Amino acid sequence: MLASLGGVLVTVAILAFLLFTNGVKLEITPKEAADKASITIISGLGITLGHDLYSLTGDSRIRVSSPGYIPEVLQVKSADQVNFIEIYLKEAPAHLTLSTIPASPESRWLINGGLVAVSSSYKSDLARNSYRITVDNPYYLPEERDVRLQAGETRTEIFNLRPLSGMVKINTTPPGATIDIDRNSIGLSPQTYKISGGKYDLAISHPKYQTIHDILEITNRKKQVTRNYKLIPKQALISFELTPPDGILMLDGLAISQRADLPVSALSKHIILYSKPGYIARRRTFSPEPDSKITVKLHLKKQFGIVQINNNQNAVILVNGKFAGLAPQELKLQTLPRVITLTKAGYRAKVKKITPDSSLIKRLDITLQTELQARLAESPKLKKNKAGITLALFIPDSFTMGAPRSEPGQRANEFQKSVVLTKAFYASVTEITVAQFARFSGKSFPKADARLPVTNVTWEQAAQFCNWLSRMEGLQPVYHFRGGKMISATLNGDGYRLPTEAEWEWLARKAGRQRESRFPWGDSSIIPKSSGNLADETAKSLVKRYIPNYNDGYEKLAPVGSFSKNPSGLHDLAGNVSEWVHDYYDLSPPRLNQIFQNPSGPERGRSHVIKGSNWRSGTLTELRAAFRDTATAGRDDLGFRVVRYLYGKETENGPQ
Repeated sequence: MLASLGGVLVTVAILAFLLFTNGVKLEITPKEAADKASITIISGLGITLGHDLYSLTGDSRIRVSSPGYIPEVLQVKSADQVNFIEIYLKEAPAHLTLSTIPASPESRWLINGGLVAVSSSYKSDLARNSYRITVDNPYYLPEERDVRLQAGETRTEIFNLRPLSGMVKINTTPPGATIDIDRNSIGLSPQTYKISGGKYDLAISHPKYQTIHDILEITNRKKQVTRNYKLIPKQALISFELTPPDGILMLDGLAISQRADLPVSALSKHIILYSKPGYIARRRTFSPEPDSKITVKLHLKKQFGIVQINNNQNAVILVNGKFAGLAPQELKLQTLPRVITLTKAGYRAKVKKITPDSSLIKRLDITLQTELQARLAESPKLKKNKAGITLALFIPDSFTMGAPRSEPGQRANEFQKSVVLTKAFYASVTEITVAQFARFSGKSFPKADARLPVTNVTWEQAAQFCNWLSRMEGLQPVYHFRGGKMISATLNGDGYRLPTEAEWEWLARKAGRQRESRFPWGDSSIIPKSSGNLADETAKSLVKRYIPNYNDGYEKLAPVGSFSKNPSGLHDLAGNVSEWVHDYYDLSPPRLNQIFQNPSGPERGRSHVIKGSNWRSGTLTELRAAFRDTATAGRDDLGFRVVRYLYGKETENGPQ
């Protein structure tokens, strides 16, 4: 009675619950999942009837599951006010485990022909389907199996690997070697041996040869293996005693540095070659026994060759810097690279490198040149120094300096002298420019004046500029100053200096010509066009005398090199600016028939000689090459050019 009453009460409660709650219909797909689906309330108060959810609390968390499918958990909220929810269950994968007997890590696992792993076993989750499983182990026969997997299924497939049978053939040279496979002897070579698939350690041994260790592999892709081995003889040890000890040691054509306990193949012919430059090489052959130890002694003898040195100047011969006699000479020298030097005072030493040869006589024919001859041979006709000054090379000769009384325009200070110039020298092609002098003085100047000749410089400033050039090129300065005053000059050197009066006049009237001329351009009193920057029509307002019908285009100074070169190849020996020369000014007449060799004027004086005409020169007297003047200070029409001896120590009688 009570049980019946309880059932009635439950039924009444359920009907009351359903009456006062809203139901939500759950639509589960796919149909196969819906047929077996179950719904569980995880949180919240409610009941499920079939696929309908009735929640008393309003919010519920439910789990929907079905065999073979992945459960789905979702939250149902009353606030959403829905009475229909669609739920899609995904199919659960099958769990597949693959393994082999015996287990082998070399197994290759393929599913439907695609490689998925190389291992002794394999696990994977796969979708419900049919699959072809292949296990391909290189040391066993391949196995295949078709497997049908169901959703959510757990499947284990075990493959029993079938042994693989192969064949190995081993040959050796020489035959008769012992063959061990995995430390088990299978006999002497040659040998053919049936063997299962796998990887094996192979050893081939012989009493007189080195043991060979190798890996042998029989696979389902290569069941037949043939190996041919050439046995290497056992080693012997060889040591060397060598004299001299630092030669080149070759063994079988290869250079070696190891001189003691060098391992070599026994029972083989070996060739030893020991050599050193300057010695007779030695060669030995030997064939050592296995495990023997031998010592090879090689002593080299010096090798000599003959060198003939031919020189008729009685020069001193130095071999590698050591005295070896006087030339001509026949020397017996070791066949090593030698430096042969021939030297003699006043001459340029000559150096020859030679390696004597034992099979022939080597000959050196050497003629020494004086320093002047050597410098002339190596010096260019034109060169530019470090200050940017272009210099021309001259080899002077003799000429008559000055002018006779009968020459029109001759002045009393133009004494005639017989002059011999013996020393080759370089002379600047143009007068020194403002820009060139500024590098020495450090003074700034207008850019437009850069190529104008420098003016308003004292003789001392010009001489100091020469010393600056000498120091720049590592030459001995010519002029010696004390307290800003020149106290002496060393002309017997190669440093820069001012030209002597004789050198300047030779350049202006003799250089580049067969005979002397009166003017820098020649003997004509009519001034050729473009001969120089002189007192022309444009300068007549600035000078007392000017040259009618001559127009050089410049009222005052002109950039150096603006006019044609005179026959010597130099610019502005006529016009532009007069030039300081080295000599002190002197009015002493020469002795009768006196010949002056490389004259440089008196050692003392109050002023220096000025040579050449300038932009103010308007008379034939000033334009003549013999014209000479003097001053004690700079002027705006006075500049200078520089010279230097090619070899200052050379004299008219030859080298000093």
